[in-house]
Amino acid sequence: MRLLKENSEISKRWFESIIQEHRNSYKKGTDRDFIDIFISEASEREEADEISTFTDLQLYMLIRDIIGAGTETTATTIRWILLQFLHFPEIQDKCSRK
Repeated sequence: MRLLKENSEISKRWFESIIQEHRNSYKKGTDRDFIDIFISEASEREEADEISTFTDLQLYMLIRDIIGAGTETTATTIRWILLQFLHFPEIQDKCSRK
């Protein structure tokens, strides 16, 4: 459990640094990626004095979900391939020759 909490804190700091880098280098009207678009939308709503769900917490959660989804599908695919290699050694041999 301790390791899970430590890894969670490390990834949280990493995501927060990505958000901060984008905020520091953000130029209105120049959207480099979805983080810039999110920042742009949040700024527009703030300028219009609208209630907004475009918060730092929402941006953090969005980044976490996107990275997590990509990581999980990749890990699952690799596990599946390794399992297939165990069940079908002839395929493993064929792949290793190529």
